[in-house]
Amino acid sequence: MKMFIANCTKQAWQVWYRIPGTRSERMQAIGVLAQEQIPVDLPEEVDAIIEQLSPFGLVNVTEIDRTKPFTHLCYSIDKPIPVNKISHAIEHNQVIMEQRGEETRRAAAIKTNEFLDHQLRDSDLPNLKVLEMTIEEKKPKFGAEFPSVTKFFRQGKERGDGIRVARDEGEAPPRAPRRRA
Repeated sequence: MKMFIANCTKQAWQVWYRIPGTRSERMQAIGVLAQEQIPVDLPEEVDAIIEQLSPFGLVNVTEIDRTKPFTHLCYSIDKPIPVNKISHAIEHNQVIMEQRGEETRRAAAIKTNEFLDHQLRDSDLPNLKVLEMTIEEKKPKFGAEFPSVTKFFRQGKERGDGIRVARDEGEAPPRAPRRRA
């Protein structure tokens, strides 16, 4: 019996698992866009490996096209995983990560807006009507030996990103009463 596990992420993986009836753990390194054959002899061993790795994103290769969440690893029994399945999973994962990034940036902009609004309530400054945030990569000033690796993507193309939080004229929250000393 053969079991193949493929890496569907953009980073190398070390897959740790234990075969039933043994005390030692085994490790299999799997590179980016790579797959490795896991040495197994019995169906019980395959089932045990699947059970151990499923919480870490292991899915059957037949589920790749139907999987909604981020797919870390996929497996196939008795035959290698087609490269187009691995490629499809990586492209799907890129879309998922872009969506998560968008949601995180939106939430950060809304919380920043709420914080600034709260700070302005006790001041004589006008209410905040629009907040624009732009996120861009900056190289560190301390030298090229530590290059920045942060990249922002939208639909597979690298670019900066921005969020705009706007409030209708009638939505400004009431100001807190001024405190007297």
